[in-house]
Amino acid sequence: MKNSVIFYPLAGGLIGALLALVWKSPLPNNLQALLTLILWVLLTLAFHLDGLGDCLDGWFGGKDSKERRRIMKGSTLGVYGAVGIVLVLISKYVLLEHLFTKTDGWKWLIAIPAGARFAAVVSCFISKPPKGDHGLGSLVLGLSFPGFLLSLLFLLALIPWFRWYFLWLLGIALAVSMVISSVSKNRIGGLTGDGLGATIELTEVALLFLACLSFI
Repeated sequence: MKNSVIFYPLAGGLIGALLALVWKSPLPNNLQALLTLILWVLLTLAFHLDGLGDCLDGWFGGKDSKERRRIMKGSTLGVYGAVGIVLVLISKYVLLEHLFTKTDGWKWLIAIPAGARFAAVVSCFISKPPKGDHGLGSLVLGLSFPGFLLSLLFLLALIPWFRWYFLWLLGIALAVSMVISSVSKNRIGGLTGDGLGATIELTEVALLFLACLSFI
């Protein structure tokens, strides 16, 4: 399971390649953005959105680490989680609509899911699960340094497309990963699978902002 993390960016690139197919459709930009967003959610089965919602409910809804982890493991969705998911989806739609006005926006559609999953790779390398946690996150956290470097090689394949923008992409992935890992450690004593999902979702939004600001 830990070694599977190495291939997260590659899996993200494959997801992005399917999203980029929408680029060829003759639909208006707003409909292309909507179709891309729906496909994005379907391809991931809303798995990472669920993690984001659980994290927001737990981190901001509990009084202590034990209660926060209990909330995160619950099957219900609270106000913090619901609002966070809605804001992420709205942000993605607006940013995607703008991205479809760019000449080479399809490249970003491939790179963003790959970059976001590299952020999860970073989290698996630098973070540990909370004490006593036996969830999915505990099975993938603890990536070795050689595994981390091998995963980075997959991402380096994007350099010919993005040139110096690649440094921004890499920096954002690293920054979001470290912030989420730090917040999760502070709130519940470590990182969980839900935290990895939140890392991916928030990195995707941040990279969409970068794409819309770029001049490629």
